[in-house]
Amino acid sequence: MSIKKASLILAGVLVSLLLVTGCKEKKSASFFVPEGTNLIANVQVGKILADVDWEQLYAAIPNSPGKPLTLADALNQATEETGVDVRSFTEATIFATDPEGEHGGVILRGTFDKTKFIQNVETKSGKKLTPQSYEGNTIYLTPDQTDSFAFVGKDWLILGNVQAVKDALSVAAGKKAALSGPVLEAYGSLGSPMVKLAVNIPEKARQGPLIPLGLGGADLADIDLVTLSLNKTGKNLNLGVKVHSPNAEAAQKTRNMLEGMRLLLLGTVQAPEVASLLNKVKITQQDSWVNLTLVTTVEEVKKLAQSLPQLGEKREVIPIPGPRP
Repeated sequence: MSIKKASLILAGVLVSLLLVTGCKEKKSASFFVPEGTNLIANVQVGKILADVDWEQLYAAIPNSPGKPLTLADALNQATEETGVDVRSFTEATIFATDPEGEHGGVILRGTFDKTKFIQNVETKSGKKLTPQSYEGNTIYLTPDQTDSFAFVGKDWLILGNVQAVKDALSVAAGKKAALSGPVLEAYGSLGSPMVKLAVNIPEKARQGPLIPLGLGGADLADIDLVTLSLNKTGKNLNLGVKVHSPNAEAAQKTRNMLEGMRLLLLGTVQAPEVASLLNKVKITQQDSWVNLTLVTTVEEVKKLAQSLPQLGEKREVIPIPGPRP
């Protein structure tokens, strides 16, 4: 198995449990994230794995071919397939420059047995890794020289494609600029929830033919930054999505679009579990920001997950007309 496949499986496990602290004397994974990053996300792995409610939520998801019965089984399977035990991580930060993931990686904090980790990766891939010295650290490269990982100090592991790992090490060494600007500011403003994400939509991605989003007259050109946060307080789950637009007028169109989508779904869904959640969604606007919030409970989400087979049986394809000429 390649490092890329292992890292993708690992990232999938971390997200499905849908900035880290410490690097030597540093206290934030942003210490590694290079300038030009358009996506940064954080998962508080340790907090999630220590919370029994997440185990129950996983168990509530209907069984499907290949799905482990319990969260513990899923983690054991991931360890078997990758040679990496997710339970050794306390936090993970994912960063990427482009949507295709050609430049990106995962920054992990935890307790690592470096020798065992390397042996596990080599055993699972069936190939020897190539060590290479870079910025005072050792990078371990795959035979095709496309993917790599590096340990930094006793707490940090960075993995991803070779250039992304090198860039992260260069940032830590002070040889390359760290991420700054709107995406980092938006990311930092989210605080320390269990899951958070900030995505900058580059201007070039919003140019050319407009991509109509339908209701409300909004299109992709009206959105330049999106954040998401998910937290748990007691038995409550708090979801927040913030959408930024270049100006208040564009934000109003985005708000109308989101509210129109909510009302459309309310008028078409047959499952009371879904309707209940949609009724709890609040959409507001403040200047150039549109805020979508949802406060629900673990029990409500469990009921929704358990209803998924029935939703699949009742689902109908509802044609949505495109924009009128």
